[in-house]
Amino acid sequence: MTVRGVAVDANGSPAPGAQVKLQKPDAAIVSELPNPLMRAAADGSFEIRQVAPGDYALTAFRYGGAVREFAWLPVSVSADIAGVIVTLRRAVDVEGQVVFDTPPTESRASLRIKPVGVAGASQSPAIQVKDDGAFALEHLFGPVLLRAEGWPGWHVQSVLYGGRDITDEPTELAPGIELRVTLSERLGTLTGAVTNSGGAPVAAAVIVFAEDPAFRHERSTTTKVVYTAATGRYVIAGLRAGRYIAVAVPREASSLADATADYFDLLASQGTKVTIRDREADTLDLKVFAVR
Repeated sequence: MTVRGVAVDANGSPAPGAQVKLQKPDAAIVSELPNPLMRAAADGSFEIRQVAPGDYALTAFRYGGAVREFAWLPVSVSADIAGVIVTLRRAVDVEGQVVFDTPPTESRASLRIKPVGVAGASQSPAIQVKDDGAFALEHLFGPVLLRAEGWPGWHVQSVLYGGRDITDEPTELAPGIELRVTLSERLGTLTGAVTNSGGAPVAAAVIVFAEDPAFRHERSTTTKVVYTAATGRYVIAGLRAGRYIAVAVPREASSLADATADYFDLLASQGTKVTIRDREADTLDLKVFAVR
């Protein structure tokens, strides 16, 4: 099957040279690949051939000097498609501030803010935080989550955007709106031991995730996976205050990549509810659940 269409800019004018491709519908826009992509012609037209039936995202990007433009459009292919219009929009630059719930002693030289892209977002690199806590994210397009990296022991406590908590809510950011990331080294901790049905310690994975189904996804700050030691002991640090479900599973069943709501529901049916509080360490022993 064939998908034909035209790439245009935000004003509706042809976007010649835009690189167009079909990709998984739940993936971020990948703008750099080892193989050449389909380039739109001088009139913005493109044609993608030999497309297998299925659901896709039709994505496009174009670079011109300092300007970067992106587009993302879901399409379902069951027959030839013609007349698709892909509209590119300019990526944006956004400034923000990192604050700390307690004065840090570490140098900010290793602290970075990482935009985590979700479906319909462009991939962006991690950005170093300045000495005064300021950071600037460039060429953002589509909804993102913000995470911190480079400081072991410090975790994202909240991400406020215009005063609204978007910590685990993918959001399309815009310039000129206050963006504040709060980091803490005093979040909650969950520890315990995992045993089998006979009461013997067992090597396993422990998964914790939010009791609220709205936040059950692998990119959420409330979703964490750790592996037990040989003694069956585990430690999960950096848990934001809230209501969770914890479950122990065999290590080979611990991947949450592409995990569906049904899979989280299955884990929840065998898990144990636990309430996490800031600055507190809770203990929870678990029996391993043999996922089938």
